[in-house]
Amino acid sequence: MDFCNGFPINGNSFKQQIIDLLYRDLFNIPSNGCLEEWYDLMTNNVNSSNNGWNNIVPKPINGKINVDSKKKDALFECDKNLFKSSSIAPLFSYTCLGHDVPVWVSNGNIENMIRIMIVSQDPLRNRGINGKILFSSPFGIHCHDYRNKKNESLIKILQGLWQNNKIVFYLTDFNKLYIQSGGNETSIQTLDRQHPTIAQNFKSILDKEIDLFKPNLIVTLADYTSNNLLGRAINTENRFKKHTYNGIDVLPMYHIAEGRVAIYRKKKYIEVNTMGKYADWIDWYIDEISQCL
Repeated sequence: MDFCNGFPINGNSFKQQIIDLLYRDLFNIPSNGCLEEWYDLMTNNVNSSNNGWNNIVPKPINGKINVDSKKKDALFECDKNLFKSSSIAPLFSYTCLGHDVPVWVSNGNIENMIRIMIVSQDPLRNRGINGKILFSSPFGIHCHDYRNKKNESLIKILQGLWQNNKIVFYLTDFNKLYIQSGGNETSIQTLDRQHPTIAQNFKSILDKEIDLFKPNLIVTLADYTSNNLLGRAINTENRFKKHTYNGIDVLPMYHIAEGRVAIYRKKKYIEVNTMGKYADWIDWYIDEISQCL
């Protein structure tokens, strides 16, 4: 798996274009060094075990590695002082503040490959403290132990599609930030209600990612993601059907979450709608995406 290999866009590397976009449109600050270091750390250690991640010492001014022994994911923990002039500074009063930087993975030289953008819902966090932001990647794909032990479904889907196609996958979230909300509110409800100017900016950032990556196909995971990108309700009648967004094909799908309820829903859909065609839901997802290429 080739991870975050760059390709030129208007003379600049794709990676630098994404970094510049995040600093400018999400954090509203000049470069503070965090994103550059995090991309370098991910690229250099994408095949490192957690023991390897634990031995990494980043530049102290930027942050430190945060490895969870149970969840198996390695995150980059940065202090609020690096973001004191940022528009997201008020979010440091919450716990579990997180952002998953967009990443792209391929099975070879990415020039002239099919480009598939996978858009998930948000950078869910289950750990973190006030005054810190935890950086990761969508589905923790940068982290060897996590992606191979806790998130095998995504890897199987990518590998299944790579068998017959040359594809570069771009992974990102619709909601660019996550915070631990209080009471029964979700993270995005809290952002919408208390920090609307931040939340309302997420879609425009995604639009710019789309403009930079120029996907042949966008796969949206979770109805929330599909609804907000397409601007209409996704349901049984139009889920797993091809839609169009700004001239680009879009395939809305269930999230690939592996919780008990999520797995049951996917299995039930297979039983009702595919008449035993697939051995499991991963084969079904691979086939659905393949038919859109």
